[in-house]
Amino acid sequence: MEASITLKSLAKKFNNDIILADLSLGIESNSNHAIIGQNGAGKSTILKILIGLIEKDAGIAYINGKDISTREIETKMVTGYMPQHIDLDTEMTIFENLMVFGKLYGISSEAAKKHILKFSEVFDFKGDLLEFPTKLSTGTLRLIQFTRAMIHDPEILLLDEPTNGMDPQNKMKVWDILDTIGKNKTILFTTQDFEEVEKYADRISILHHGQIRMDGSLDKLIGVTKGLSKYQIRFADSPPENIIESMKKMPKVLKPEIIGKSLEFYSDQRKDFFEVLRLAIVVGISDIDMSFCKLLDLYLGLIGNGME
Repeated sequence: MEASITLKSLAKKFNNDIILADLSLGIESNSNHAIIGQNGAGKSTILKILIGLIEKDAGIAYINGKDISTREIETKMVTGYMPQHIDLDTEMTIFENLMVFGKLYGISSEAAKKHILKFSEVFDFKGDLLEFPTKLSTGTLRLIQFTRAMIHDPEILLLDEPTNGMDPQNKMKVWDILDTIGKNKTILFTTQDFEEVEKYADRISILHHGQIRMDGSLDKLIGVTKGLSKYQIRFADSPPENIIESMKKMPKVLKPEIIGKSLEFYSDQRKDFFEVLRLAIVVGISDIDMSFCKLLDLYLGLIGNGME
Protein backbone atom coordinates (compact mmCIF):
# COMPACT_ATOMS: atom_id res chain seq x y z
CA MET A 1 0.00 0.00 0.00
CA GLU A 2 1.20 3.55 -0.78
CA ALA A 3 2.65 5.54 2.13
CA SER A 4 1.09 8.84 3.20
CA ILE A 5 4.01 9.62 5.50
CA THR A 6 7.61 8.55 4.95
CA LEU A 7 10.47 9.19 7.36
CA LYS A 8 14.03 8.49 6.25
CA SER A 9 16.99 8.53 8.65
CA LEU A 10 15.35 11.16 10.87
CA ALA A 11 17.55 12.52 13.67
CA LYS A 12 16.97 15.06 16.43
CA LYS A 13 18.94 16.17 19.47
CA PHE A 14 17.99 18.50 22.31
CA ASN A 15 21.10 19.83 24.02
CA ASN A 16 23.18 16.64 24.32
CA ASP A 17 20.22 14.24 24.45
CA ILE A 18 19.52 12.13 21.37
CA ILE A 19 15.76 12.09 20.86
CA LEU A 20 15.57 10.46 17.42
CA ALA A 21 18.42 8.37 16.02
CA ASP A 22 18.46 7.49 12.30
CA LEU A 23 14.73 6.71 12.41
CA SER A 24 13.00 5.43 9.28
CA LEU A 25 9.29 4.62 9.05
CA GLY A 26 6.45 4.50 6.54
CA ILE A 27 2.82 5.19 7.42
CA GLU A 28 0.40 3.59 4.96
CA SER A 29 -2.41 5.60 3.40
CA ASN A 30 -5.86 5.26 4.95
CA SER A 31 -4.59 3.41 8.02
CA ASN A 32 -4.51 3.89 11.80
CA HIS A 33 -0.88 3.76 12.90
CA ALA A 34 0.09 3.89 16.58
CA ILE A 35 3.45 4.83 18.04
CA ILE A 36 4.00 3.65 21.60
CA GLY A 37 6.97 4.27 23.88
CA GLN A 38 8.09 5.64 27.20
CA ASN A 39 7.83 9.31 28.08
CA GLY A 40 10.76 11.00 26.36
CA ALA A 41 11.10 8.25 23.74
CA GLY A 42 10.52 10.74 20.91
CA LYS A 43 6.85 10.12 20.05
CA SER A 44 5.77 13.76 20.29
CA THR A 45 8.96 14.89 18.53
CA ILE A 46 8.03 12.91 15.41
CA LEU A 47 4.62 14.61 15.21
CA LYS A 48 6.08 18.07 15.89
CA ILE A 49 8.61 17.62 13.09
CA LEU A 50 5.89 16.53 10.67
CA ILE A 51 3.68 19.52 11.47
CA GLY A 52 6.62 21.96 11.36
CA LEU A 53 6.76 22.99 15.02
CA ILE A 54 10.39 21.92 15.35
CA GLU A 55 13.18 21.30 12.86
CA LYS A 56 14.83 17.93 12.33
CA ASP A 57 18.62 17.82 12.54
CA ALA A 58 19.02 15.26 9.76
CA GLY A 59 17.00 13.04 7.47
CA ILE A 60 14.01 13.58 5.20
CA ALA A 61 10.27 13.50 5.89
CA TYR A 62 7.58 13.31 3.22
CA ILE A 63 3.82 13.81 3.41
CA ASN A 64 1.97 12.55 0.33
CA GLY A 65 5.33 12.38 -1.45
CA LYS A 66 6.18 16.03 -0.73
CA ASP A 67 9.25 17.03 1.27
CA ILE A 68 8.00 18.84 4.39
CA SER A 69 11.09 21.10 4.35
CA THR A 70 10.60 22.46 0.83
CA ARG A 71 6.80 22.22 0.51
CA GLU A 72 5.77 23.12 4.05
CA ILE A 73 2.55 24.99 3.24
CA GLU A 74 1.23 22.20 1.01
CA THR A 75 1.92 19.50 3.58
CA LYS A 76 0.45 21.52 6.44
CA MET A 77 -2.78 22.14 4.57
CA VAL A 78 -3.58 18.42 4.34
CA THR A 79 -2.66 17.72 7.96
CA GLY A 80 -4.60 18.11 11.21
CA TYR A 81 -2.61 18.16 14.46
CA MET A 82 -3.69 17.64 18.06
CA PRO A 83 -0.89 18.25 20.59
CA GLN A 84 -0.51 16.43 23.87
CA HIS A 85 -0.77 19.59 25.97
CA ILE A 86 -3.45 22.30 26.04
CA ASP A 87 -2.48 25.15 23.70
CA LEU A 88 -5.72 27.09 23.22
CA ASP A 89 -5.50 30.90 23.27
CA THR A 90 -6.78 31.91 26.72
CA GLU A 91 -7.69 35.40 25.52
CA MET A 92 -10.20 34.11 22.98
CA THR A 93 -13.44 32.20 23.48
CA ILE A 94 -13.71 28.58 22.41
CA PHE A 95 -15.72 29.63 19.36
CA GLU A 96 -13.08 32.22 18.39
CA ASN A 97 -10.26 29.69 18.85
CA LEU A 98 -11.94 27.29 16.46
CA MET A 99 -12.93 29.92 13.91
CA VAL A 100 -9.37 31.25 13.71
CA PHE A 101 -8.10 27.81 12.79
CA GLY A 102 -10.78 27.45 10.15
CA LYS A 103 -9.63 30.74 8.63
CA LEU A 104 -5.97 29.68 8.76
CA TYR A 105 -6.82 26.60 6.72
CA GLY A 106 -8.82 28.57 4.19
CA ILE A 107 -12.29 27.20 4.87
CA SER A 108 -15.34 29.47 4.73
CA SER A 109 -16.93 30.87 7.88
CA GLU A 110 -20.09 28.96 7.06
CA ALA A 111 -18.24 25.64 6.77
CA ALA A 112 -16.31 26.30 9.99
CA LYS A 113 -19.50 27.14 11.91
CA LYS A 114 -21.18 24.01 10.62
CA HIS A 115 -18.22 21.88 11.77
CA ILE A 116 -18.10 23.58 15.18
CA LEU A 117 -21.83 23.13 15.74
CA LYS A 118 -21.68 19.46 14.74
CA PHE A 119 -18.81 18.54 17.06
CA SER A 120 -19.97 20.74 19.94
CA GLU A 121 -23.22 18.78 19.93
CA VAL A 122 -21.48 15.40 19.65
CA PHE A 123 -19.15 16.23 22.55
CA ASP A 124 -21.66 18.30 24.52
CA PHE A 125 -19.73 21.58 24.72
CA LYS A 126 -22.17 23.72 22.72
CA GLY A 127 -23.00 25.66 25.87
CA ASP A 128 -19.30 26.43 26.37
CA LEU A 129 -18.58 27.98 22.98
CA LEU A 130 -18.60 31.52 24.36
CA GLU A 131 -16.53 30.59 27.42
CA PHE A 132 -12.78 31.12 27.74
CA PRO A 133 -10.47 28.08 28.01
CA THR A 134 -9.54 28.87 31.63
CA LYS A 135 -13.16 28.22 32.66
CA LEU A 136 -13.31 24.66 31.28
CA SER A 137 -12.06 21.25 32.39
CA THR A 138 -9.07 19.53 30.83
CA GLY A 139 -11.33 16.84 29.37
CA THR A 140 -13.50 19.42 27.59
CA LEU A 141 -10.45 21.29 26.31
CA ARG A 142 -9.05 18.07 24.85
CA LEU A 143 -12.32 17.52 22.98
CA ILE A 144 -12.09 21.06 21.64
CA GLN A 145 -8.53 20.42 20.45
CA PHE A 146 -9.72 17.30 18.68
CA THR A 147 -12.50 19.33 17.05
CA ARG A 148 -9.92 21.92 15.96
CA ALA A 149 -7.67 19.27 14.38
CA MET A 150 -10.62 18.09 12.29
CA ILE A 151 -11.97 21.50 11.30
CA HIS A 152 -10.60 21.50 7.72
CA ASP A 153 -11.36 17.80 7.10
CA PRO A 154 -7.67 16.91 6.63
CA GLU A 155 -6.40 13.86 4.76
CA ILE A 156 -3.91 13.13 7.54
CA LEU A 157 -4.36 13.36 11.32
CA LEU A 158 -1.42 13.60 13.73
CA LEU A 159 -2.78 12.98 17.22
CA ASP A 160 -0.56 13.13 20.29
CA GLU A 161 -2.20 11.01 23.02
CA PRO A 162 -5.63 12.16 21.76
CA THR A 163 -7.82 10.72 24.54
CA ASN A 164 -5.54 11.60 27.44
CA GLY A 165 -7.57 13.47 30.08
CA MET A 166 -10.97 12.43 28.66
CA ASP A 167 -13.62 10.46 30.50
CA PRO A 168 -14.45 6.94 29.20
CA GLN A 169 -17.64 8.06 27.42
CA ASN A 170 -15.87 10.75 25.40
CA LYS A 171 -12.93 8.46 24.68
CA MET A 172 -15.38 6.09 23.04
CA LYS A 173 -16.94 8.94 21.04
CA VAL A 174 -13.53 10.02 19.76
CA TRP A 175 -12.60 6.50 18.72
CA ASP A 176 -15.98 5.91 17.13
CA ILE A 177 -15.33 8.97 14.95
CA LEU A 178 -11.74 7.94 14.16
CA ASP A 179 -12.80 4.38 13.43
CA THR A 180 -15.45 5.65 11.01
CA ILE A 181 -13.29 8.17 9.15
CA GLY A 182 -10.16 5.99 9.31
CA LYS A 183 -11.09 4.21 6.12
CA ASN A 184 -10.59 7.46 4.22
CA LYS A 185 -7.85 9.15 6.27
CA THR A 186 -4.35 8.41 7.45
CA ILE A 187 -4.19 8.59 11.25
CA LEU A 188 -0.88 8.61 13.12
CA PHE A 189 -1.35 8.67 16.87
CA THR A 190 0.72 8.25 20.00
CA THR A 191 -0.68 6.79 23.19
CA GLN A 192 0.10 5.08 26.48
CA ASP A 193 -3.24 3.26 26.37
CA PHE A 194 -2.49 -0.26 25.14
CA GLU A 195 -6.15 -1.23 24.97
CA GLU A 196 -6.70 1.55 22.43
CA VAL A 197 -3.74 0.34 20.41
CA GLU A 198 -4.89 -3.28 20.41
CA LYS A 199 -8.42 -2.29 19.42
CA TYR A 200 -7.91 0.47 16.86
CA ALA A 201 -4.40 0.39 15.35
CA ASP A 202 -3.82 -1.29 12.01
CA ARG A 203 -0.11 -1.09 12.63
CA ILE A 204 2.03 -0.45 15.69
CA SER A 205 5.55 0.94 16.09
CA ILE A 206 7.41 0.52 19.38
CA LEU A 207 9.79 3.45 19.88
CA HIS A 208 12.65 3.18 22.37
CA HIS A 209 15.67 5.46 22.75
CA GLY A 210 14.84 7.25 19.51
CA GLN A 211 14.64 4.14 17.34
CA ILE A 212 11.85 1.88 16.11
CA ARG A 213 12.48 -1.40 17.92
CA MET A 214 9.52 -3.30 16.45
CA ASP A 215 6.92 -2.48 13.81
CA GLY A 216 3.92 -4.32 12.38
CA SER A 217 0.36 -5.42 12.95
CA LEU A 218 -0.74 -6.59 16.40
CA ASP A 219 -0.81 -10.20 15.18
CA LYS A 220 2.70 -9.88 13.79
CA LEU A 221 4.10 -8.36 16.98
CA ILE A 222 2.44 -10.89 19.26
CA GLY A 223 3.58 -13.64 16.89
CA VAL A 224 7.17 -12.69 17.70
CA THR A 225 6.64 -14.08 21.21
CA LYS A 226 6.15 -17.58 19.68
CA GLY A 227 3.69 -18.82 22.26
CA LEU A 228 5.31 -17.10 25.23
CA SER A 229 3.09 -17.12 28.31
CA LYS A 230 3.03 -14.92 31.38
CA TYR A 231 2.79 -16.75 34.70
CA GLN A 232 1.91 -15.29 38.09
CA ILE A 233 2.00 -17.07 41.44
CA ARG A 234 0.54 -15.22 44.42
CA PHE A 235 1.56 -16.21 47.92
CA ALA A 236 -0.34 -16.00 51.18
CA ASP A 237 2.82 -14.61 52.77
CA SER A 238 6.23 -13.89 51.27
CA PRO A 239 7.73 -15.78 48.30
CA PRO A 240 10.38 -18.39 49.14
CA GLU A 241 13.92 -17.13 49.67
CA ASN A 242 16.36 -17.49 46.76
CA ILE A 243 13.60 -18.51 44.32
CA ILE A 244 14.69 -15.84 41.81
CA GLU A 245 18.26 -17.17 41.87
CA SER A 246 16.98 -20.69 41.21
CA MET A 247 14.83 -19.46 38.31
CA LYS A 248 17.73 -17.65 36.68
CA LYS A 249 19.32 -21.05 36.15
CA MET A 250 16.39 -22.02 33.91
CA PRO A 251 17.34 -20.86 30.37
CA LYS A 252 13.75 -20.62 29.12
CA VAL A 253 12.48 -18.50 32.01
CA LEU A 254 12.43 -14.76 31.24
CA LYS A 255 12.15 -11.74 33.51
CA PRO A 256 11.49 -13.47 36.86
CA GLU A 257 10.38 -10.76 39.28
CA ILE A 258 8.85 -10.50 42.75
CA ILE A 259 6.19 -7.81 43.07
CA GLY A 260 4.80 -7.62 46.58
CA LYS A 261 3.52 -11.10 47.38
CA SER A 262 3.50 -12.18 43.73
CA LEU A 263 6.06 -13.92 41.56
CA GLU A 264 5.87 -13.15 37.82
CA PHE A 265 7.83 -14.64 34.92
CA TYR A 266 7.56 -15.55 31.23
CA SER A 267 8.24 -18.85 29.49
CA ASP A 268 7.21 -20.81 26.42
CA GLN A 269 7.76 -24.08 28.29
CA ARG A 270 4.93 -25.38 30.48
CA LYS A 271 7.40 -27.62 32.31
CA ASP A 272 9.20 -24.50 33.58
CA PHE A 273 6.00 -23.41 35.26
CA PHE A 274 5.66 -26.75 37.03
CA GLU A 275 9.30 -26.60 38.14
CA VAL A 276 8.79 -23.10 39.57
CA LEU A 277 5.58 -24.31 41.19
CA ARG A 278 7.54 -27.10 42.85
CA LEU A 279 9.94 -24.53 44.30
CA ALA A 280 7.08 -22.26 45.38
CA ILE A 281 4.90 -24.89 46.98
CA VAL A 282 7.03 -24.94 50.14
CA VAL A 283 5.13 -21.84 51.26
CA GLY A 284 1.41 -21.11 51.04
CA ILE A 285 0.11 -20.21 47.56
CA SER A 286 -3.06 -18.14 47.38
CA ASP A 287 -3.59 -18.02 43.59
CA ILE A 288 -2.09 -18.96 40.22
CA ASP A 289 -2.62 -17.21 36.88
CA MET A 290 -1.44 -17.83 33.33
CA SER A 291 -2.10 -15.82 30.17
CA PHE A 292 -0.66 -15.54 26.69
CA CYS A 293 1.50 -12.49 26.08
CA LYS A 294 -0.27 -9.27 25.18
CA LEU A 295 1.11 -6.11 23.61
CA LEU A 296 1.89 -4.60 27.02
CA ASP A 297 3.93 -7.66 28.01
CA LEU A 298 5.89 -7.49 24.75
CA TYR A 299 6.46 -3.75 25.17
CA LEU A 300 7.67 -4.04 28.76
CA GLY A 301 9.95 -6.88 27.75
CA LEU A 302 11.47 -4.85 24.92
CA ILE A 303 12.14 -1.68 26.87
CA GLY A 304 13.53 -3.76 29.73
CA ASN A 305 15.75 -5.77 27.34
CA GLY A 306 14.16 -8.95 28.59
CA MET A 307 12.63 -10.36 25.39
CA GLU A 308 15.06 -9.48 22.63
